[in-house]
Amino acid sequence: MADGDVTLDRGKFHSMTEGTQEDWAAIMRAAAPHRGELADRLLAHLMLLDTDHGGLAVDRLEHSLQTATRASTATAGTKNMWSAPSCTTSAIS
Repeated sequence: MADGDVTLDRGKFHSMTEGTQEDWAAIMRAAAPHRGELADRLLAHLMLLDTDHGGLAVDRLEHSLQTATRASTATAGTKNMWSAPSCTTSAIS
């Protein structure tokens, strides 16, 4: 390991159903320093989408809010709202 390299405390599973007690303990240790900052960090990341319009009529923040609003009023329900896309994709023919 080179000077300055940091070994991150991480779980070793690739599927949530494979997580062991040791994996979850590592995750909890790694997450501990950020627990009190979570809401502020989420809002800060969302605000990065503001003014990022990529030439489209609305920026990515507004698009995300529109998508979440549509999901909440449709049959998707709140369980699936977290997966509402925050980016726009286009097909090139």
